[in-house]
Amino acid sequence: MRTKTIIAVLLTSMIVVGCRAVTGAVVDRRAVAQESLFSLAGTLIKDLFDNYQDFSMESFRAKVAVDFVSSRNDLVNNAASNIRAAKVLDIDFSLDQVLSDKDLLMVDLKWQKRTRPYDSSNVVLTEGFTQAVFKNVAGQWLLYQINKDNPF
Repeated sequence: MRTKTIIAVLLTSMIVVGCRAVTGAVVDRRAVAQESLFSLAGTLIKDLFDNYQDFSMESFRAKVAVDFVSSRNDLVNNAASNIRAAKVLDIDFSLDQVLSDKDLLMVDLKWQKRTRPYDSSNVVLTEGFTQAVFKNVAGQWLLYQINKDNPF
């Protein structure tokens, strides 16, 4: 009888430990998934800012979804106008939050942009908080919407 009790206690302990290990594995997968989202978001934002800094209208336009909310042409033309007015010295950013839902990726970020107007030697610091939404179109993540402060 005592042997059966010991075996039952050992089996119960193994099951409890096994359940904890499985629960931990689920948490780890979620953490890895969130880390992957942050990595993807950081890459998308950096690529977009690099494209803006080394501005080419066609390559910048290629990063913006055709159905951009509110207007793709307005965004690209505004960016081109700002580039003609001042040289972008650098753009720094930090990601605050990244969420995904099917084919959309929402990225909250803080940014700082240093520019030097072509008609001045002064450096201008602009900073803001932006929510950028990317849309996966045929396997390519494109800028779909900008909320709050527009860095372009």
